[in-house]
Amino acid sequence: MSRPSRPRSLLAGLLLLAGWGPAWGEEDAWTRRADRETLDILHTLITEEVKAIRPCELSDSWVADRPLDYASARKYLGLNLRVDIMASHDGRGPTDVLAPDPAMLRNFCDEETFRSRRKQRFEDFSAGRIEGDVPRHGRPGREVKARRVAFGRPVFDARFRTAAVFAEFNIVTRWRNPEGPTKSPESYLPNGIRKRDDVFMSGIRYIYRKRETVWIKIDEQVEFRAE
Repeated sequence: MSRPSRPRSLLAGLLLLAGWGPAWGEEDAWTRRADRETLDILHTLITEEVKAIRPCELSDSWVADRPLDYASARKYLGLNLRVDIMASHDGRGPTDVLAPDPAMLRNFCDEETFRSRRKQRFEDFSAGRIEGDVPRHGRPGREVKARRVAFGRPVFDARFRTAAVFAEFNIVTRWRNPEGPTKSPESYLPNGIRKRDDVFMSGIRYIYRKRETVWIKIDEQVEFRAE
């Protein structure tokens, strides 16, 4: 008799030891189920939380090193393990999991492509080739934003009824203020472009629960915020 294969992830092994998760040799079925549920959760998260997506805004790589703390894993996922939980990674990225949904794939790209597109858009704005958008909160002038959103691979409970998924938001804003060179010449170029772009970052952990066939957000936790 051949020896059973080992679980393909630390999480699968911990779940097995705790009496949860796939039995020996059933990791392939577990992975296929996780892929299907990940596709559904990301579609819901992108539609309801990210919204108004431009092409190339979404990262084609998972966020690394954002474990789910053990208190939340116990509270939401029923995992009675006093360790922080990392989702398993098998070398595939979000676009591999989302391949069954081609319409969504056009919003993903690699980091090099994103940086190139952002650089071109900001240069066009600075040179006056594009007008930009009206700033929010009553700020004068015009602005352009470059947003980048990356997701962590979801962590599921044993029965795929609850999941925690991390999302990281990075927004860079270039602002043109016609009054800037006059009021603050040290902070603005002669054409009104502010010398320093605004940068905003945040990381949010979303908790989803499956009701019948639909994933519903039941909680969210802001893990960091910086600007």
